Amino acid sequence: MKKKIQLMLLFSACAMSAQSGNVGINTSTPEEKLHVNGTMKAKDIILDLNASASQIPELSPGENYSFLLKSTTANRITTYNVQSSGGGPTNTFPAPFGIIQYNISTDNGDRDWVNAYNTKINASKYVVIVNSFNFNLPVVLNSTGVAARRLAPVAQVYTYEQGGTWWIKADYNGFAPPSSTTTAGLWNVSLMIFDKTFARNTPVTVNLAGATTGAATSALITN
Repeated sequence: MKKKIQLMLLFSACAMSAQSGNVGINTSTPEEKLHVNGTMKAKDIILDLNASASQIPELSPGENYSFLLKSTTANRITTYNVQSSGGGPTNTFPAPFGIIQYNISTDNGDRDWVNAYNTKINASKYVVIVNSFNFNLPVVLNSTGVAARRLAPVAQVYTYEQGGTWWIKADYNGFAPPSSTTTAGLWNVSLMIFDKTFARNTPVTVNLAGATTGAATSALITN
């Protein structure tokens, strides 16, 4: 009798309910096979990543979804709830990070140069860095001479903030595609976009005192 009473108290405290084959804890309207409205502690969580595309429905406009995040200060996993963009601007990222791939055609005058390309990604909300890039044409020196021939082409591709948005610059400084090339220049630039809620900006000032090498005095990020 004592065990039965304890079991009844346990189920009562959890406020379990079942509806349409779903089981809910602290909710009377479970949305999944097991819906826990509150903190859950488990030794292992198994995720089935083999679901077909038809089993993963698209979100409706205004619908909520969550990301699982691991705390670096406590041994626990929590959720980050975000709101669907609902078909808004393509540069809206209601998520910890995203990846965008740009294919940028260059002009006919200097066919390896992208002087300033505005991604229109909001610089006050997101941090944008170059993930990878490539250029579709070979490049040669713009000048001649023995000293010049010793130079190797080095791509300069980076992002920068200007006027409240993120911009891209791409160039082979001192190099260009051969003049006989008729193919249009094309940069493929992959960007990583981080929500500033998750990205931490840690400014570091270093004085090399005339030297060309140096090392930080301590680790900036330990986790």
